[in-house]
Amino acid sequence: MLDVEQDPPRLTAEGPDFPFTVTASDPEQFWMELCVPRQEVDWHLALDWICAGRTGTLRIPESGHYTEYPNRGSTS
Repeated sequence: MLDVEQDPPRLTAEGPDFPFTVTASDPEQFWMELCVPRQEVDWHLALDWICAGRTGTLRIPESGHYTEYPNRGSTS
């Protein structure tokens, strides 16, 4: 879970701890859940990786950003 209300924002892994090892025969899928109780937030993810001695950073999404909106409750 990513809590954007903390300064600085904090990402907490639930389940197995990082780092993950990923192979072509054993891929991983990650679920990100943002905690946005009070304000609209624009964000992107920078994922650092290591493969065969090389390193890099993958930006998700490649360009632009995601936007999350606060939960305003149901309007019934």
